[in-house]
Amino acid sequence: MIDDRTGNLYIGEEAHGIWRYSINAGARAAPVQIAVAPSEMLAPDVEGLSLMYDGPNTWLMASSQGDSAFAVWSVGGEVQYRGRFSVITANGVDAVTGTDGIASYGGPVGGYASGLVVVQDDLDEAPGRTGERQNFKLIDFQAIREALALR
Repeated sequence: MIDDRTGNLYIGEEAHGIWRYSINAGARAAPVQIAVAPSEMLAPDVEGLSLMYDGPNTWLMASSQGDSAFAVWSVGGEVQYRGRFSVITANGVDAVTGTDGIASYGGPVGGYASGLVVVQDDLDEAPGRTGERQNFKLIDFQAIREALALR
């Protein structure tokens, strides 16, 4: 995942964590590991990564497959871990489990005024479903922002 604002490349290594590389011309800095797995932040496998531009802020989100959660960092300047979230069962929609992927977009998207986060769910276990297929969950970024006090 490349951050166009900073020229940084973020790579998730399934059993080890997340690395940041500078891809700016002439950069010779060594890669920096910004998160270790396994840790309280990430339970292997580290899977999808997504960058969300949210006004002046840039958020890096990572799928933590081992515990079906997602970790969030502020990466617009100094890297700061901001917390984790999970998608739980509510309103007839099943929880996200064993996720592989995450994608996000900041700003209005249809009915999502603050942005949209899409995550892959390995089993559809909603009422009436058999759990035989995967699906995707749409999350209002405002809910994540409020849960993690992102500013």
